[in-house]
Amino acid sequence: KAPYSVSAKIYSDKLIVKWNKVYGARYNVYARTSTKNEWKKLNRHPLYANSMEFKKPKNKGNFYIVVKSVSATTESEYSREVRVNVK
Repeated sequence: KAPYSVSAKIYSDKLIVKWNKVYGARYNVYARTSTKNEWKKLNRHPLYANSMEFKKPKNKGNFYIVVKSVSATTESEYSREVRVNVK
């Protein structure tokens, strides 16, 4: 199942994404800059941690983020979409 509690916040020069743990799963994080664009995976390998931190995007505007849990080789559906506005 997909994580249900996803949040994204900007702290100074970092964008931090957090979500609830799904027992026995790893995670993939996806983002896009418009609801019309395709999702792009942000991590190379599934994450064990239930958070991801990276540099604040240089481009201003809205970013949409979702998380999928991965069990064995199967990915869940997308989590609820979270929007963060980079100023």
